[in-house]
Amino acid sequence: MNAPAAIPAMILLALPAVLLVADLYLRGGAARHVTYGLSQAALAIAGVVTLGQMGGPSEVTLHGMYVSDLLGEMLKVAVIVTVMATLAMSRTYLQLRGLLTGEFLSLALFG
Repeated sequence: MNAPAAIPAMILLALPAVLLVADLYLRGGAARHVTYGLSQAALAIAGVVTLGQMGGPSEVTLHGMYVSDLLGEMLKVAVIVTVMATLAMSRTYLQLRGLLTGEFLSLALFG
């Protein structure tokens, strides 16, 4: 089993949980900036790790449930960049409506 091929997916599963716990303990206006920064950092970390694995040989891991190949990695990077841009462009909208919460950001990361 070659689990390191699935590390970007594991990062995108673990960091939203960290984001939710951080949002639980941080309250107030400044906390929203921290959780927003954490969500963008989580996406950036996953993107950098994915780019680091890009170009390697195709791998099937986790008993055939996860395939890591060039097309999948390119699409993953494209989705990560798109989510980062969407969060950046919608930040003011979310702040004005009180939706810039850890729950929303973690849902964006899981999406």
